[in-house]
Amino acid sequence: MPPRRFLLRALRWIAAALLILPALAVTAAPLLRLQHIAPFAQAVSARGLVATALLVAALAAFTFFSATAIRRRRIIRSINPRSRARNKPVPPPFPAISLTLALALAATGGINLAVLSARGLDSGARTTLEGLAATPAEPGEVTVVVLNTQWTNVPVADIAELIRASEADVVLLPETPIIVAIHVTDVLALDGTPFQAIPLLKRDSRDTSLLVAESFGLYDDGGSPILGSAQAIPAEAGPTITAVHAFPPPTPWPLSALYGIPDTSDHQARWVNEVRDAVGQCRADAWGIVGGDFNATRDHTAWFDDCGYVDVMVEAGAGGWGTWPDAVPAFLGAPIDRVLVDPAHWTPTAGWIVEMQGTDHRAVVARMMPFEPGAP
Repeated sequence: MPPRRFLLRALRWIAAALLILPALAVTAAPLLRLQHIAPFAQAVSARGLVATALLVAALAAFTFFSATAIRRRRIIRSINPRSRARNKPVPPPFPAISLTLALALAATGGINLAVLSARGLDSGARTTLEGLAATPAEPGEVTVVVLNTQWTNVPVADIAELIRASEADVVLLPETPIIVAIHVTDVLALDGTPFQAIPLLKRDSRDTSLLVAESFGLYDDGGSPILGSAQAIPAEAGPTITAVHAFPPPTPWPLSALYGIPDTSDHQARWVNEVRDAVGQCRADAWGIVGGDFNATRDHTAWFDDCGYVDVMVEAGAGGWGTWPDAVPAFLGAPIDRVLVDPAHWTPTAGWIVEMQGTDHRAVVARMMPFEPGAP
């Protein structure tokens, strides 16, 4: 093989490797401990988008392979082996690079799709307020709702309607000032459904609030065990409830440079530490409820101490749908709004995501059945 042709072929293999290796790194980010390092941290949060991009790229590579292989075959068949002509057509080499690229991209895209399917892509989990209202809770079931209202952009009436339709017992409201949570309780009280609003006083908690139905039990204000959280402690019996809102991950380069956002290691360290602390709130109670906007998916919390808690949405077959941002289809989004419970005391039974006006998050509705003696 002439040196120039060999060099070009080597460059093509290098270009293919530069596409395959990042795809493998994103796909296996938690196994490679890359889930907190930009840009893998941002890419792995939206496995649906990654899977779609990889499968489209695989289709393009396979199309190129097929066209080249067909052309090569036609040239070979046109050559007369008995001809003594000096200028016989030279068939192109077998397109091994494009075939390898197509197979590798298809495999990695398929793995990402399989991961999402394992976490749950039940089509029935995408519902509306009307659909929720048509699915009443079974006797004894506990319903937990998570809704990031994006700093009061969701009207109080809409929040109250979500609570009514879902028959919520516990409502976790990141980015919701306590005064808004109190207004929601006022609306619900008119319907004869009294709720407690926590915290009792405004604290430095990034305005994370939570509501507990009085029928679920009486609760005291447990303060903010970590920044961005609010906690409710049972006055007598019941699970400790913690609503969390972790710091967001840093914007990766080159977007950070484009928008003039500082991309520092301090930002990344703060995000990782707050996500770890949020998941670690499982230590507050043996059969507690921890939920909210984690700003992290299952992949980001891999290797963290979660006390063996399970994600209700995953167990219910709905954990693959993205809850943020709502501007993209749920398959392409990031499932960062979650509800974690102790499987030794709770059995997840159902989960839904609901489109809400005014916020860039979808609401999460999780149901589970307690089997702790004396549980509410």
